[in-house]
Amino acid sequence: MADPADVVVVATPLPVLADTLAAVGAAMPPSGGPTVTDVGSVKAPVVAAAATSLPDAGCFVAGHPMAGTEGAGWDASDPRLFAGATWALAGDGPVGLDRWRAVAEVPLADGADVVPVNATDEDLGAVM
Repeated sequence: MADPADVVVVATPLPVLADTLAAVGAAMPPSGGPTVTDVGSVKAPVVAAAATSLPDAGCFVAGHPMAGTEGAGWDASDPRLFAGATWALAGDGPVGLDRWRAVAEVPLADGADVVPVNATDEDLGAVM
């Protein structure tokens, strides 16, 4: 059996993100599971979906990497995409600092600058 994940990154388009969170939640144990994050561009609706889909709302840290290109597919991939990019991580709600830090380590390892935000401010564009 494989080791359980410490952090699960949900990277699906926004129209199916809530459904994906529900599938992730159904696969998680009732407590003590991994920390879950996303890479969607809006936060408040995603935080609300996570609160109803995951067994513990405190396991969700909303994220928004502010990086990308106009390209798509494997040919447009760039291993340094996040280097120097801003990555907003929401810490509102029942999120514990240990879970927030576990998610922050993911973009930091890719060279991103992590900015703590709350979901509402991030949606209003107050990060930049």
